[in-house]
Amino acid sequence: MRGHETHHAEGNHLTLSVDRRDNEDGSCALAITVSPGNVEQHVQRVYQRHARSLELPGFRRGKVPRALLERHLPREKAQEEAIGILVEEGYEQALKQTGIEPLQDAELEKAELQADGSLAIQLKVVPRPQVVLGEYKGLVQSVEKLQVGDDQIEAELQRLREQHADWAATDKPAAPADLVIVDYRLEVDGKAVEGQATERYPCLLGSDKLFPELNEILRGTHVGDERRTPKQLPPDPGRDESAAREGELVVTVREVRRHVVPPLDDAFAQRAAGGESLAALQATIKERLERMAEADFRARTIEQLVSAAVNNAKVELPARAVEEIVEGRSAQVRKELEERGSTLERYLEQEGLTLEQLRRNIEAQVRADLKRRMVLDAIGRQEGIEVTSSDVVEQAAAVAMAQGLTAAGARRLLRSRSHLRRVVNLTYLRKVEQFLFEHAAAPAASEK
Repeated sequence: MRGHETHHAEGNHLTLSVDRRDNEDGSCALAITVSPGNVEQHVQRVYQRHARSLELPGFRRGKVPRALLERHLPREKAQEEAIGILVEEGYEQALKQTGIEPLQDAELEKAELQADGSLAIQLKVVPRPQVVLGEYKGLVQSVEKLQVGDDQIEAELQRLREQHADWAATDKPAAPADLVIVDYRLEVDGKAVEGQATERYPCLLGSDKLFPELNEILRGTHVGDERRTPKQLPPDPGRDESAAREGELVVTVREVRRHVVPPLDDAFAQRAAGGESLAALQATIKERLERMAEADFRARTIEQLVSAAVNNAKVELPARAVEEIVEGRSAQVRKELEERGSTLERYLEQEGLTLEQLRRNIEAQVRADLKRRMVLDAIGRQEGIEVTSSDVVEQAAAVAMAQGLTAAGARRLLRSRSHLRRVVNLTYLRKVEQFLFEHAAAPAASEK
């Protein structure tokens, strides 16, 4: 144990005492005792709340006699409900009394009624560690912005041409990348094998995986050509021989199609972009690529500035918090592998890792993520950065768009306390990152 202190309070909410003990792993044990009067008061509130909603034949809502009410809600159930409320209220009040700012959700170890009617609550909480900030304003950004030139615009135009290309019939000899439509059948001793024939099979010449031999024998063919190639067939269950049979794959070419990209002209631009001329399409592409370059520059600059601010800061991460997050992520890795039909053992073998190495890798990432979050939070507190409701709505819309949700879906998610808390935290961190970006220093002329 690193320390111990006891608090007593009779506030506007609860009469309780709090015993705090600091542990070596950075966590704190909170022993909270809520007075018998508060416990009974909350039990009665539970009954009052249920009485307002309970409907029984012959009684108006809210007028059900207490004896009947207690038949529908035994005292033990009312106490359980009251205890759940008292744990939340007691925890919040204990945090205020002790001055603890929790790093993550507390772990409830016990909540039991005592012989004298009081409620004993035991919680384990990890306080937010102290962060000693280093330099974080005026950091020199050294990221170069990608310049959009003719080559990038040309490459995007070529991509669009490929996207709008057609498979046109050709009378030229079949060549790799052509689409050759064929009929095929399997023959043994000159007779077709029943059930082993298909019409209009599409073979992408040079890439066919089902019949790789077609990639060679169809080169140079024209419509109407027939090609034969040896083909080994599986044993016939109706015959005594157990060896595979030798047969032939007989292929007849029905069509040869070539991937034809449209010419780079106004007609193509109208087809690809809905009414634009080629010059207008080029301007639109340039503008879009420049927006992407700006977003890329911003993201890489923020990452550089955040990394520098984190490296300049000092923070002692609580071992308890690190351990809990590592355990959670390790379990998540195992779960995701099982959902994909694999196992952790198979994954470790494929990656050439031991379980201990994987755990060390996860712990290193957890420590990096946790320190980053702690430092950004400390910067935000020092600079008085706050999150407004409009900030949260804007961030929620961005998250919803990334997840393919509608505006209504985003609003439904915000009704969840846990999701709302995540969005608020994300919004806060994004505002701190924006602060670092806005207060960065440009590189010196000699460094450009």
